[in-house]
Amino acid sequence: MHQLVIKKGFSIDIIIIIIIVIIVIIIIIVIIIVIIIVIIIAIIIIIIIIIIIIIIIIIIIIIIIDMTTFTSKPVATSYKTKKTTSNALRFRINQEIKFLYCKKQNLNTQLYHLHLECANYCNSAWQHIQDSIDSTCISFITGHNMQP
Repeated sequence: MHQLVIKKGFSIDIIIIIIIVIIVIIIIIVIIIVIIIVIIIAIIIIIIIIIIIIIIIIIIIIIIIDMTTFTSKPVATSYKTKKTTSNALRFRINQEIKFLYCKKQNLNTQLYHLHLECANYCNSAWQHIQDSIDSTCISFITGHNMQP
């Protein structure tokens, strides 16, 4: 039988080679793991893009369907249909008037508070300033002193 004879320096070389081989194997495994992670991320990004495209297509289809339903209005043939349509229109106009009235009241309240604040700030001069502002607004509205 033959026995393997190892010199003192040769055993250290084998250990170094084994360590290098292990490091190379670890590096290869890490590279493979990184490649797998990159592939998984790419697949997730592709899935997200596909979902976004599907959502956009659904939104476009909904918009097209809504446009076709709004463009083809039913023809009012009976008295009840005409009456309902006119009532709905009147209701919507009344709601708009109520909204605009509330908005006007809010603006008037803000203007009133600004007048009070300016009167407190300017004391006796505020009345002259307010008269000047009013006359300028009236002349602008009536068309006097308008710049071309």
